[in-house]
Amino acid sequence: VVDKNARMADLEITILQKSGQIAEKNATIAEIQKELADRDARIAEMEASSAEKEARIVEKDARIVEMEVSVAEKEAIIHEKEASIADQTAQLSGNNATVADMEATAAEMQARNAEKDTRIEELEANASEKDSEISEKNAAIAEMHLGIVERDASIAEH
Repeated sequence: VVDKNARMADLEITILQKSGQIAEKNATIAEIQKELADRDARIAEMEASSAEKEARIVEKDARIVEMEVSVAEKEAIIHEKEASIADQTAQLSGNNATVADMEATAAEMQARNAEKDTRIEELEANASEKDSEISEKNAAIAEMHLGIVERDASIAEH
């Protein structure tokens, strides 16, 4: 009986020990389950954050595409403007050459005009001299004519 009682007491002690161990294991399991729940929550947060970041990446990719299109359009406009500038520069160069030619022609015409003015002045001076000579000769002729008229009158009187 003592042996059985001792054995029972040993078994009860063992059961109590095992119950304590089970309680410890249950506490450990509860801690692990809490950690798992915390980690699941953290994973859910990270997945949500990752989804938000992925959405932002998609938005930014779309914005990049829009900007690349805009840059390409602006580059095309720049090339058009550069071509227009080149055309206008060539046209301006041609206009400058035409203006230079016209200025040279105008200078030549002015030189010829000055020569003509000089020639006109010379001819006017010559004409003035000739007019003076003609006036002198007309005066001489008038005197001669008067002399002839006077002689004819004198002859007619005699």
